[in-house]
Amino acid sequence: MLLMKKYKQLTSEQRYAIYLGLENGDTQRTIASLIGVSPSAVSRELQRNKDKRGGYSWRLAHEMAMERRERLPGNRSTPERITEMLEAPVYFTDPYLAWQKGSIENANKLIRQYIPKGGVLQGLSTRQIEADTAQAE
Repeated sequence: MLLMKKYKQLTSEQRYAIYLGLENGDTQRTIASLIGVSPSAVSRELQRNKDKRGGYSWRLAHEMAMERRERLPGNRSTPERITEMLEAPVYFTDPYLAWQKGSIENANKLIRQYIPKGGVLQGLSTRQIEADTAQAE
């Protein structure tokens, strides 16, 4: 079984070490071993955060990483957090339990019978939804 390492963002200290390594003329592989990350992490960092002239500023790179963290929730979005943001219950299938996905797709199909795709749910009251479902039965 292949175990994946949990991804961690680089710290400002690691970004500064990358900067110093580049100034010293070290290879990406050497820099990676010095700061304890994979060479691909250093490569990705340099590709993602180089300036127009191809240089690397560790301060700017760290600022942009913090902005991305704020802007893009990524895997930090939990069902609880999404439920809180939407003010409605949200359910996800459990990993490796494909049979659960079918029930969610079926529920979506039933909802679409009463509310067409692209329809706005905000203006509908519970009474209107109950009336629509009663007519369909």
